[in-house]
This record gives sequence, structure tokens and C-alpha cells, in this order.
Amino acid sequence: MYSYRKPIRRKKSRKSKSLYVTAMVLAVLGIFAAKLLVIFPTVYATADIQDVKLANTLAIPWPAYGQSAVGVKGHGVVSASPNQSARPTASVAKLVTALAILEKKPLVNNEQGEQIVISDADIAIYDFYLSHQGVVVDIKPGQSISQYKALQYMLILSANNIADISAKWAFGSVDEYTAYANDMVKKMGLSTMHIDDASGLSPKTISSAEDLVRLGEYALDNPVIADIVAQESIDLPEGTQKINTNVFLNYQGNGVIGIKNGLTDEAGGVLLAAAKRTVDNTQLTIISVVMGSERYFDSQKDAVALIDPTVSALSGSASIAAGTVVGHYDVPWGENADVITKEPITLNKWTNALDASYVELYPITTTTQKGTVVGKLTVPQDGANASEAQIMLDSDVNNPSTKWRIMGLINKTSY
Repeated sequence: MYSYRKPIRRKKSRKSKSLYVTAMVLAVLGIFAAKLLVIFPTVYATADIQDVKLANTLAIPWPAYGQSAVGVKGHGVVSASPNQSARPTASVAKLVTALAILEKKPLVNNEQGEQIVISDADIAIYDFYLSHQGVVVDIKPGQSISQYKALQYMLILSANNIADISAKWAFGSVDEYTAYANDMVKKMGLSTMHIDDASGLSPKTISSAEDLVRLGEYALDNPVIADIVAQESIDLPEGTQKINTNVFLNYQGNGVIGIKNGLTDEAGGVLLAAAKRTVDNTQLTIISVVMGSERYFDSQKDAVALIDPTVSALSGSASIAAGTVVGHYDVPWGENADVITKEPITLNKWTNALDASYVELYPITTTTQKGTVVGKLTVPQDGANASEAQIMLDSDVNNPSTKWRIMGLINKTSY
């Protein structure tokens, strides 16, 4: 007889279950531990060269009023009074007008350029400035003025009506000129400057003294403007001669080569001056600006008076001291690690080299120790020369703690 036998199921032993669970736990822990070992977040390097202060900085005797600044052509502002802000420029703004016109309609030095024909509308411009006690040049309908002569009238005699007439001729209207000029000065990096008119009579045409120094650099870089502002007089059509309104131009051999003065009720007296000087056997063009004198003559003499003290202050060298912080590493699990100069570095005071300096920082590990060279600071000097200084870590960089890594895994932080 056939008989059925129920299959026998073997029970797994408790011991084998325990081994399986243990293996799984160990595998998970192994993976977790492996992840802990590889969690080394990026340590980001940041240069802080903009915060570097030079030893032996310039000491300039600033006027007690308004604001002032000095610079070196080709090297920018080298020092400024502490109260920099945008304020009315007066007729110094005519340099912007001249630059914009020459950008729109370039001239080769000594070229007269196109003729500007005076219209009836231009007579109204003349009448407006005359009624506001502004400087004007006599004109009549149908008269022709060359572009070069117009620039002379603007920059030597400071003729307000010719500034407007020239801007209207070159751009179609003064409004179109101001739009162009504001875009131009923005591209030049003159961030405090705003142009509201062509003549500078408007109190809304403003700039800081620092930006006027920079404007002076641009103006002197233009050979046509540099030539005109250095002219001591101008011949008028009727055969008379008028002297430059910049009365300190080459006065008693002072070496002043321009560039523009101004006066309005809102601006006070303003002078942007430039002079050739020799500093440590190097010929430089010193640029000075004084804004906001109550008496017109004060700004004129004080701007010129800043030139020689600037020369004295620029003599010798400046230095970045050893131990100066020039950057840091961002350490997410602890304190940031500063990097410092290992040795001092010297530079000419007039080069403004910090603006063009750069810091190169190398990658580091979590075991990099204090005193390790981690990069270099390069400081341009005159010409193609440059000075370099090693930079080193100012503190140890330690491994992140286990707790920090665990929290990183729990929070699913990405590295």
C-alpha cells in the first residue's frame, strides 16, 4: 500500500542566524567607516590682498576744507584725503566733454577737424550762460569754428557756450551727450562721477577728488587734450589774445602742465593740476586735485602746493611687512587658516602695485602644518619687473573630528 510521508523541514539554527546578522552589521559598519575615512571637505583658498596695508604710507598735508587727492600718471591715485564723496566738479567736467567728443570724432594732433557752424539756437545757449554769469565766447549766426578751436575755447578759456555747442554738434543734443558721457566714465571706472551737462555749471555734475585724478590721467593720455591744456594763451578771431584761466600754468617755472580749473557757487573753487617731477631718478607726472574752496584762489594755490609734498612722500620705498595676512583657507570644520608673507617685500610708493598684485595659493591637505610654504605673492614694479615673496600657513590644519564627519553623513552634506 502506498503511504504519504510529510517532508521534514529543517530549522535553521539560532547560531547561523546570529552569524548572518553579525555579517550584515559589520558590512554596514564597514561601509560607514569607509565613508568616514574619505570625508575630507574641500578647503577653499581666498586671497585677501585688498586688505593689505603698506608700511611707510604717504603723509600729505591736505587742506582743511573740501576734499583732495594726488596721483601719478600711469599709476592712479596714490593718496587722498579721508572725506571722499561725489560733489560738484564745476568746469573740470569740460575734460569729460573733450574726451567724449574726441572719442566720437578723433583728431590727430594739430589737425583742425570739421567746422562747427553757429546757428540761431546756439545764440540762445550764449544768452543762457551770459545770464548765469558763466564764461562765454562771443559768437554770431553763420560763424564757423573748427573742432580744434572749439576744444581750445573749452579747455583754455573754459567757455561754457562752446562746451554745449560742441556737445550738440558731436552728439545731436546735450542730452544725448550726457548719456554717452555717463556710459564712457562708467567704462573708465569712475564710479563716483555723474555727468549732467557739458559745461559743469550743473551742480548735478559730480565726482570725488579721487576720480578727478583718474580723469586727469585719461585726459593727459590724449595727445590733443594734453597739448591744449598746456597752452598758456589762445588767439581770438579779432586778433586779440587771452591767457589760460589756469593761472598757475607754468607759473614762475613751477612745472605745471595743466590741466583744468573751475568755479561755481555749489562747487566752490576746484583745480585739477599736473606737473612734471623727478622722484628717485624717475620722471613722473604728479596729478593733484583740490575741491570745494570757498575762495576760488585757495583751491588753485593749494592744489599746486600739494605737488612738492607728494614728491617728497613718494621718495624711497614702501614695504609689505613679513607676517602680513594676504589670504586664508576656509576650513569648514574649524577655524580658517590664514596665510602670511614669509619675508618682507618692497615696492615703489608711486606704482600703486597692490592694485595689480596677485596671490597664488596651492592646494593643501588636512595635515598641512603651520609654517609650510603654500603659495606666493607677486607685486609688479615699474616696467616688466615684478617682486615675489613666499607665503606660508599661519596655523595647522587638522583633520575633521569623527563627530563632525558623522553629522555630515547624517545631514547628507555634499562635499
